Amino acid sequence: MSLIPAQLELGQGFVVNGRYRVMRELGHGGMGIVYLVEDLHDHGKRLALKMLLPDPANLHMMERFHVEFAGLSKLRHPNIAAACDFGRIAGTQTCYFTSEFVTGVDIYRGTVNATTPQILGLFAQTLRGIEVVHKSGYVHNDLKPGNILLEFLPHKQPTKAINGPSGKPGPAAQSLGRVKIIDFGLFSVANTSWSDLLGTPQYLSPERIRGEVVDQRSDLYSLGFIFYALLARTLPFNEPDPERLLTLQLEQKPPSLSFFRPDLSASLIAFVEQLMQKRPGDRFPTAGEALAALEREIRTHHDERSGYTAADLSAGSLVRREREFIALQEQFFIASALARDSSSLVLKGPSGIGKTRLVRELRGLVQVSGGAYIELPGIASDVTTAQAAEAIWVGLETSGLRDLSEARKAAKAASLAVGDSQAIAKVVQDVVLRCAHSMPILLFFDDFLRASPGVQTLALELIRTADEHLSSRTGKPRLLVVLGWRTDEAIAARAALPPIPDLPVLELKPFSTDDSCALIKTLFDRDDIPEGTLSSVAGCAQGIPGRVLELVTDLVENESVRHDGSAWVFPG
Repeated sequence: MSLIPAQLELGQGFVVNGRYRVMRELGHGGMGIVYLVEDLHDHGKRLALKMLLPDPANLHMMERFHVEFAGLSKLRHPNIAAACDFGRIAGTQTCYFTSEFVTGVDIYRGTVNATTPQILGLFAQTLRGIEVVHKSGYVHNDLKPGNILLEFLPHKQPTKAINGPSGKPGPAAQSLGRVKIIDFGLFSVANTSWSDLLGTPQYLSPERIRGEVVDQRSDLYSLGFIFYALLARTLPFNEPDPERLLTLQLEQKPPSLSFFRPDLSASLIAFVEQLMQKRPGDRFPTAGEALAALEREIRTHHDERSGYTAADLSAGSLVRREREFIALQEQFFIASALARDSSSLVLKGPSGIGKTRLVRELRGLVQVSGGAYIELPGIASDVTTAQAAEAIWVGLETSGLRDLSEARKAAKAASLAVGDSQAIAKVVQDVVLRCAHSMPILLFFDDFLRASPGVQTLALELIRTADEHLSSRTGKPRLLVVLGWRTDEAIAARAALPPIPDLPVLELKPFSTDDSCALIKTLFDRDDIPEGTLSSVAGCAQGIPGRVLELVTDLVENESVRHDGSAWVFPG
């Protein structure tokens, strides 16, 4: 096993917490180092691993690192690089988190030969991603071309002719790709003031420079300068001296975009200028309003080379489950504080109701709190107790626990005994409960009723043993076991289950029609969806969010609804 490097700069081949193998360094800054890694427990999937440089004196940096992951873990959108796991490198106090790795180039380099309609489409994608950030109550604070990547995608030709302004069908344009917003290292909640002047001077808003309270409109200023650069192929202020550059940001109006692009419409130039206004009140109030104005420009600048392209549906934020999420969150906090009467919870509801999504919303919170989030997803009857145990070891090690090779050996020895899943369960119980005395653990058995008998026994024995510890004097384990319980299979499966204790229950009910419509709008990432589409999908889904997703996906796959590179286009 590799030793921890003395300088905590991870060399090629080093394996972080038995899971992430370092391939190469991607970037090195004042706050940390970013590496390209492969996930050894997910088929070698490539991820970006950001490691915070150790500096015990800088608690503010540690807090910002936590805020970055906690906020990023809540954002799910095709135009935002998704967060994965947070933990500590085993044997150290050094934090890290992993996120989606994007293969592509920055948006400036990727648009060298782009047409104006293509640039408008990419900027619309950027605004859609930033709108999600802002609606979640955050500000990116470091928007620049290097933090907006262009991920290359295979182009999907439309199956139907697309008419240009002349009314004649024109050839579809090659899609430039998908925008991915990255690097949330200066992430903050809205209405925050900065004592330190951090960021890239070419894109800093005047209020950031003055150290004033900053809201989402500061990001819009940065986006205005990016958009200007994409269209003009030069920055508004080409000043090498940082002090002089900051003065220009505060006092000087940028040269008119028409000087570089006399072919652009007056309305598009006015759009860019409104983004770059010195006073926040003179800019667009929100990213959504800026996006609406931009989409009007996109329709104006449509040409025969514009075509439909493949696009992802938005996972969006958690829709209409705020009360249930707060209840689940409270159960975890109670378990973490050691003040509770039960170590478990049954999360009940029919298939597709959103049980898995609800629990996954807690992942970032659990990990940033120094705990372990362990999910045994979709456990089918052919998953053995030994395989479930291995998933638990991986989850514990990901959070920073030292090598669990001895536990693995003990579980493997038990698995060699024919039918002795009970011995494996005993090893798991001992390790999990011992770890839960030093750190909070959330252990989620998804689709519990379809698990193998050995895995069901493992979960129930773990709950029983943990509950016994609650009344002992040896200290309470900080453990919450959540059982995902499908009510549409409960009656048929119950007879085959081992004895079930009386457990607390949180039940998810089907959505109302209004809630289903809200989810459809979230998935398409827009509010102006035709009423016919809303009522048809909501009616067929019968309040089950999973069915809403299936029906919406069918509309996209059958090309009843298509994407024009900036937004979804509906029939009629």
